[in-house]
Amino acid sequence: MSYLSTMHLPTGESSSANDARFRAVFEHAAVGIVLLNLDGTLFDANEAFANFLGYTAATLRGHSLHDFAPSEDAAEYARQFMELATQRIDHFTAEHRYVRRDGQIIWASVTMSRAKGDGTGADAIIAMVQDITTRKTLEAKLTHQAFHDSLTNLANRSLFRQRVEQALLKEGNRDRVVVMFLDLDNFKSVNDSLGHGIGDELLVIVANRLLNATRGSDTVARLGGDEFGILLSNVRDHVEARIVAERIISAMQAPVMLKGEATLIGVSIGIAWPHGDDESANDLLRNADVAMYSAKGRGKGSYDYFEPHMYNAVVDRLELEADLRRAVAEHEFTMLYQPLVQLNTGTAVGVEALVRWNHPRRGTLLPADFIPVAEETALIVPLGRWILRESCRQAKLWSDQNASLRNLTVAVNVSGRQLQESTFVDDVRAVLAETGLSPERLVLEITETTIMHRTDAVINCLRELKSLGVKLAIDDFGTGYSSLSYLQQFPIDILKIDKAFIEGLGDDSAGAALTRTIIGLSGTLGLSTIAEGIEHAQQQSILHTLGCELGQGYLFARPLPASEASVALGAILKAQHVTA
Repeated sequence: MSYLSTMHLPTGESSSANDARFRAVFEHAAVGIVLLNLDGTLFDANEAFANFLGYTAATLRGHSLHDFAPSEDAAEYARQFMELATQRIDHFTAEHRYVRRDGQIIWASVTMSRAKGDGTGADAIIAMVQDITTRKTLEAKLTHQAFHDSLTNLANRSLFRQRVEQALLKEGNRDRVVVMFLDLDNFKSVNDSLGHGIGDELLVIVANRLLNATRGSDTVARLGGDEFGILLSNVRDHVEARIVAERIISAMQAPVMLKGEATLIGVSIGIAWPHGDDESANDLLRNADVAMYSAKGRGKGSYDYFEPHMYNAVVDRLELEADLRRAVAEHEFTMLYQPLVQLNTGTAVGVEALVRWNHPRRGTLLPADFIPVAEETALIVPLGRWILRESCRQAKLWSDQNASLRNLTVAVNVSGRQLQESTFVDDVRAVLAETGLSPERLVLEITETTIMHRTDAVINCLRELKSLGVKLAIDDFGTGYSSLSYLQQFPIDILKIDKAFIEGLGDDSAGAALTRTIIGLSGTLGLSTIAEGIEHAQQQSILHTLGCELGQGYLFARPLPASEASVALGAILKAQHVTA
């Protein structure tokens, strides 16, 4: 083995002893050692290298090392070898991939150098090959973790931003880049009511649906929380982006089984593409985010395209949030009260408490203008506590001042976010004790969508509230997703029929038919019914004939400040209009 015998010999040792010594080193080395001809063919390899590739040394002879490389790497490895074989370089060290006999991809640190012949043989190439597969696997895992979301395994915000930047820098591709920003509708409600574990389960389901609804070349990322991003590259036109958005919305419409119950989810999507040559990945993400808020404002489960004027709406929303925080702290709100009457006699039996915000610049704002922001920011909790206390205080004051109003009930709207607070039942108990209002005179109104999930937490909260003696009503019934068939699972006392169905009374509309059905079946379940939005005497008469007991609307009185409501209640009691 002449290539080894040319190495430095200890004084006095023979060539044969030298060959034997270095042959032993060659065979028993922990790293792979390979001897190659200048044409790249292997003529000797030790056992460590043979085991590394899963072959015998004899099987390897006559092959080049790049024969065992993945096809996409082979040409580069051959080029590096030829640099050495043609003496352009005298050695190199590189990290190479190889394919084991069993098909596994393995990694090696390869150091190659040229060995001079002993005068009787040609030069050769010596390669030292060290297995670094474990290190490279760990590096790949750490790199993946750094750029992927640990829950969904989607790209994270950092990787998503990089890919958007790369797409924008690609020559001739800028006009074909589209970024989507997605936010789940009502995710916080699911997360808070069912727990973070179920919330995580929902996020994984959403991630899989997004992957199935997009193209294989698209990048789907979880940007944080319930926010997702999608990069569409090589988009032919904006119509193609719209098709993807509609496919995503459709995919989200299928119910998700959470804790054994079918739960509906939705998604709002903002779409943005470059409007100029200087827009960055961060600009596109911001623009898509702005468009998403616009889509959510138009109605959940929709999408919208970014337009520059949308910034005004975002700034307006941020200002509104800041103003709302101040308003809650400084009590810039007032309560109005709308009478509730018996339809057969017209006698006032209660009021619904309705909040208004006296904004210093915008004037009087209705709940629809600020309650959604209050719910998103959790400001609904302190605001709702104030509304409850003020409404109960006013009801008790009326009863103390006027004996005819001592049994008057007060209905207060309760947000789903409030029901998810562990202290809500205690808050109600404390307000009743503080104001002295009898529990049976308080009606808590809950929207139909709030109880849609039928979670244990919501049911337990409602049962605890009932144990206090208060009454519970479902507001705007008929507009959500619930069913009369399971209402008996809840300790509900009252159904409030949404005014949209009252408008159609007297004709053959579907709303009128549904109103008749609700009244009939609620009677079977032992529930009272209240019709909202009564504006005409004919509506009152029809509802009474159908068996609806109570109603409210402009026919009787508009929402009024406490002082005016007191007068209106007195007038109603005196008149006692009989329309039956």
